[in-house]
Amino acid sequence: MTASSTRGTLTWTSFVVAQHRTRTFFRRPELFLPVLIMPIVFLIAFAGPNTRLADIPGFDYPLGYTAFQWVYAFTQGAVLAGAFVGIEILRDFDSGLFRRLLLAVSGHRAIVLGLAGAATIRIAVAIATITVLGLVIGVRPTGNPGHLVIAVVLVFGYALNAALWSLGLAMRLRNLQAALLVQIPLLVSFFVGPSFVPTDLLGGWVRDAAAANPSAYVLTAVRDLFVGRTDSLPAAAAIVAILLPLSAIWTFRGLRSAEHAGGEARG
Repeated sequence: MTASSTRGTLTWTSFVVAQHRTRTFFRRPELFLPVLIMPIVFLIAFAGPNTRLADIPGFDYPLGYTAFQWVYAFTQGAVLAGAFVGIEILRDFDSGLFRRLLLAVSGHRAIVLGLAGAATIRIAVAIATITVLGLVIGVRPTGNPGHLVIAVVLVFGYALNAALWSLGLAMRLRNLQAALLVQIPLLVSFFVGPSFVPTDLLGGWVRDAAAANPSAYVLTAVRDLFVGRTDSLPAAAAIVAILLPLSAIWTFRGLRSAEHAGGEARG
């Protein structure tokens, strides 16, 4: 088989896997609805009861507290939408579907590429949903179109990183009972940071933890971009640029772990 035909087979297989996953996503409410509902729940849970936090001296977000929390929902919702792909893979391991997929597909890299492609669709749905929600509740960013595009790209890149990380973890764990291990680290990473107030108003160990928390940098940069600030962008962009290839390596090594486990099962 020539190199060009190998690439063509890889591309086609990736497309088929992505297409199948995307169709499944839209046809099954239990997969589709959480992506739409989660951001709304986040916004109601965190913005409504905490609006008085905007009165704290030093809280200076120009768009107000509701918009401050909307950006939180925007960022975390996209990240969890990407990570949900890993939970689906755990279901597939439980049902035996993923092992059958490994047997059916010769180029296993295409499986990862197809799943990553399906994750991008889910992330895009989450971003679109939360954007519409923001417009409905009156969020009006003051950054220019370039700032807004960069903010979306930054969130998209970080969410794709979460998708790859969750896929790699799922391929190592291979048990649906481990689903919480996929979600909890991501949730905690957002809570340990500027979730309710800016980083400058954090204190104690939370502030120290936020200094080493990638999610805190990305969240701060996205909030800043929506009001036209770029000082926090270089650090957040560097984090995403570094994490994406590392997450891809983690995922493909997880694939090898799943292949090895599948070989032992057949033996």
